[in-house]
Amino acid sequence: MATDATTAYVPGYDYDVFISYARDNDKTDPGDNSSGWVATLKDRLERLVNERLAADGKIKVFFDSGSIAPNAPLSDTLRHAATRTATLVVIFSPRYLKRPWCTQERELFVKSAAQAAEGSASGLSRIFLVHFDEVPLERRPAEFQNLLGIDFYFKHPVEGWTRELYDDDTVPTELKVTYNERLRKLRHHLAETLNSMRREAEARLSRKAVEEVVDSKKPTIFLAEPCDKISRKLRAQVESAALAEFRILPEKFYDRGADRYRAALERDLAESVLFVQILGDEGSTWTDDLPEGYEGLQWAVASEKQTPALRFRPDNLDLEEIAQENPRYQQFLTGPGIQAGDIEMFRNKVIELARQLTQPPIELESGSEATGPRVLLSFDDSDASLAEEL
Repeated sequence: MATDATTAYVPGYDYDVFISYARDNDKTDPGDNSSGWVATLKDRLERLVNERLAADGKIKVFFDSGSIAPNAPLSDTLRHAATRTATLVVIFSPRYLKRPWCTQERELFVKSAAQAAEGSASGLSRIFLVHFDEVPLERRPAEFQNLLGIDFYFKHPVEGWTRELYDDDTVPTELKVTYNERLRKLRHHLAETLNSMRREAEARLSRKAVEEVVDSKKPTIFLAEPCDKISRKLRAQVESAALAEFRILPEKFYDRGADRYRAALERDLAESVLFVQILGDEGSTWTDDLPEGYEGLQWAVASEKQTPALRFRPDNLDLEEIAQENPRYQQFLTGPGIQAGDIEMFRNKVIELARQLTQPPIELESGSEATGPRVLLSFDDSDASLAEEL
């Protein structure tokens, strides 16, 4: 199905080109060539694009040459390839429109391209129409309405009949020339798009590498994984404010299960100067393995590691209603060290404490002595006098 290239030319994809076509269009040419029309075009296009790219690499093409029953579902292999390809080359014809798997391939690619749309070579600009036969504009799918494509068929100017173009000894010379000219035009546009996508992908990878180096030098705040809609929204506000100065962990959701979750927690907490937990109105499901849910496991591990911590719940939660629905979670919400208040004030407190925790230790004046453990005192101007007494 795929060509010999082991990796795609465009980083981040499994294939560079996906050929979508109706099997009926892959008929043999008048010269009784063993390869069908689509297979021949695929081979020649691949060779021409590789020649254009020269030493930069070779493209990886997905071309399914097998037969599919009209009522057969799209295979997992085809589904994967359609969503993991840089470009889509459609052999467009009336037969293509009648084949349900062609529709599925197109829809999968368009959805995937829309989700990843960025840069100049994205979305519908990554689709190339090869007109195998004439299709009226009103019959085109919405995705193809504004795509010009390239005609690979001849239409008689008087009688109106059409036939696909070939490059062999059985067709008139002018049709052979037209076929090769249009193939080179397709090669040009396809190679330009792949080159553009490759440059953009390499630039993104370069920026990501720089960002990772910068992030690795930042002090880290552990901003515990949210367990409901409220905590998810509030966590995002704190993360957005802290990202300029701090690296935020975890960077993705942990695997479920108490043991795997604990292992991931311990790994990330070991890199963090501060544990921050934001709680909402629901929390996670409590089970035998997780007697206080994932939020309870988060706090338990942070306590074991003796990581400095700030915990928060919004002051507008209806604790009485929560107590009626889940009394154990209500007790957890009112546990020791949990601050109830405004998220903006809490957000500022998180950043202030994280800054203090990452400051170098204060050097004592010559001759002075320090005995016992040191205590970090966090306060604002309104509490300065009380802090001085302490």
